[in-house]
Amino acid sequence: MRNRLLISVAITIVVFIFLVIFISCDAQATYSEYSLAGSWESTDEYDYFSEASSRVARAESEVFETMVGPISSSGISGTLPKAIIIRYDESMPKSRELATSIGKYGKEVPRAEGVGFDFSRIEIPADETTGMEEIINYYEQLPGVSYVEEDHRVSIQAAVVVNDPGYPLQWNLQQLGMPDAWGITTGNSSVVVAIIDTGIAEGISDFAGTTFVDGWNFVGNNDNTYDDNGHGTHVSGTVAQTTNNSHGTAGMAYGVALMPIKVLDGNGEGYSSDFAAGIIRAADSGADIINLSLAGGAFNQTVYDAIRYAYEVKGVAIFASSGNSDAATVDYPAAYGEYVIAVGATDRNNERAYYSNYGSMLDIVAPGGDISIDPSGGILQQTVLGGDPSTENFYYYQGTSMAAPHASALGALLLSRNPLLSPVEIFTAITTTAEDLGTAGKDEYYGYGLIDPVAALESVSSGISAYPVSDSINIQYDESEYHYSQWFFNAASGDIHLTLSSPGFSVTMTLYDPEGVEIKSTVEAPEQEIIHNIGASGGEFSVVVQ
Repeated sequence: MRNRLLISVAITIVVFIFLVIFISCDAQATYSEYSLAGSWESTDEYDYFSEASSRVARAESEVFETMVGPISSSGISGTLPKAIIIRYDESMPKSRELATSIGKYGKEVPRAEGVGFDFSRIEIPADETTGMEEIINYYEQLPGVSYVEEDHRVSIQAAVVVNDPGYPLQWNLQQLGMPDAWGITTGNSSVVVAIIDTGIAEGISDFAGTTFVDGWNFVGNNDNTYDDNGHGTHVSGTVAQTTNNSHGTAGMAYGVALMPIKVLDGNGEGYSSDFAAGIIRAADSGADIINLSLAGGAFNQTVYDAIRYAYEVKGVAIFASSGNSDAATVDYPAAYGEYVIAVGATDRNNERAYYSNYGSMLDIVAPGGDISIDPSGGILQQTVLGGDPSTENFYYYQGTSMAAPHASALGALLLSRNPLLSPVEIFTAITTTAEDLGTAGKDEYYGYGLIDPVAALESVSSGISAYPVSDSINIQYDESEYHYSQWFFNAASGDIHLTLSSPGFSVTMTLYDPEGVEIKSTVEAPEQEIIHNIGASGGEFSVVVQ
């Protein structure tokens, strides 16, 4: 009996040990790892992946859940700025003590040494983990130091040469120096230009790469914004015809988005009520710029109030053509004063086009063309005639209707460079940098002068200080549990580059924009990559791994 009891106990112990080992081994087998790496440009030079919510195993014996909400990036990134600048007090010669201690965080490289100006660069090794703020604070306390600051990187603004075969015929874009302007920005799709006109024939070939957002047809009271005239399409082409696509012509701000608002019929005519409704619709739908290549009629209170609403309440910059009757006063809506930038037309010789209205309310001029002597003196863009798709071709037009979109496009480029600009700041940037024509200063024939895109763009700051940032994380988790990780980071501009490595098993990652809308997602695979260009429209993005 005793032997049986001992045997039974022994078997029980063996089974127990076996179960413990089995369970332990099984638990071990459920743990896997993935490695997430990312690089981006951030408004925070010390940005990093911050975890908002996840179900993650930090150790083999522990599975726990964190729910801490989105975290502001404030840690140390994988990449520190490469150097700082130390400006010395020229009235106090550098002591030996200073020269000795200055190498604590990196190598000193003298850049200018003299009685009038003395400074050095401190080159910080890439593996230095001390925060930049702490490093700067250290050097600021050293004797003989006047101030310390980060040594920012600078780069050339290369001209952009486009390959559109019709571009050599676009004297207007060459006259405005657009290759150099494009070296600064080609426009961002987050900037929306509403074309309030006859509609837009979005399907023409040279709009193949142009971004469009939903508009409205107030003539037919529907969402069919097709251009049954051709005028609105030609105007739109000047703003954002697809460019550098080896086809057709170029657009001034070809990276921005267009919003078609149809308020004029196939004959190019319409009502003030539709016009006013179109302005309100554009402003409420997120337009940043409104182009009004139309004129005529008298003062209308409803239109005036709609324009004031778009300008004052929604912060929309509004550009309008001055009129084509060679009159000494600009037409409405350009005549609505402080709320509208009135645009007159010039020819290829930088002279006022013979038809262009003028007067004290004229603000600026832009190329509008003159085909009276030579058709090639007009503004060349693709359109359709009378809405007939079979007439799709590239045509020379003239008029202040052609001048206004040049100015609107410049406004859109300015917002692409600095999305924080107000309508007043856009007006100031354009008028104070315009090329003075005619009588010195503002005059009735040219206003402040011919728009100068390069000078205007250079007159405003980018509005965003972007720092190259990279970070990587390695996560171990229990596969037996439902698992996801959501990592937040602040991207300012340029490309987001994410890579995911998960040896031995498959997971997915999904990139979300600041509004939580999915941008891209990968399929299950051991090695994955997402590259997404966000232009200059930043915010807090996130990546979910599951």
